[in-house]
Amino acid sequence: MIHQLSVIRTDELELELELEPEVEPEVEPEVEPTPDHRHNKIIMSYYFAILGSTNEPIYELDIGTYRQNGDGSTNFPTEINELKQFISNASLDILENVQFKSNQIFFKNIDSFYGYSIDIFLTQGNTKFVILTNCKNFDENIRQFCIEINEIYVKKILSPFYDLNTPIRSKVFDAKVRQLARKYL
Repeated sequence: MIHQLSVIRTDELELELELEPEVEPEVEPEVEPTPDHRHNKIIMSYYFAILGSTNEPIYELDIGTYRQNGDGSTNFPTEINELKQFISNASLDILENVQFKSNQIFFKNIDSFYGYSIDIFLTQGNTKFVILTNCKNFDENIRQFCIEINEIYVKKILSPFYDLNTPIRSKVFDAKVRQLARKYL
């Protein structure tokens, strides 16, 4: 590396400045496209969680899209996959700030995290349906999905065999959620 010296003369002062050599901009290495990007196919992924009135998770589901010939598999990066619950719970702070200032029950794009948006549907019993997704412009489908999930959730909590805010382990409930996911997501 060669350094250049430059002399600047002023009235009574002579300064010597060392100039740094020009640095060429770094070129990013080419990355092999994944099979999905070669065909311009975007795999949309969803993390759906039902959080009880005391904000503990009572149901969780990872699901991919069935649109555009999708097979329902998710495409969350490992970093996001490990932080899904944290990201979902962090968005609850924002929900608490806005939920009593409006009369909405569906809060679209309430928060975002590295390109993933969080939508929250708030039930009348303060149960939250949280959806973390990398999809854009599917707000109406997500809202309809939450409305129908609310119907089957209300039927579930009205059962005398279910204790409120306990984990939902019913295979029938899970099958209905997956069926609605195929329909709307």
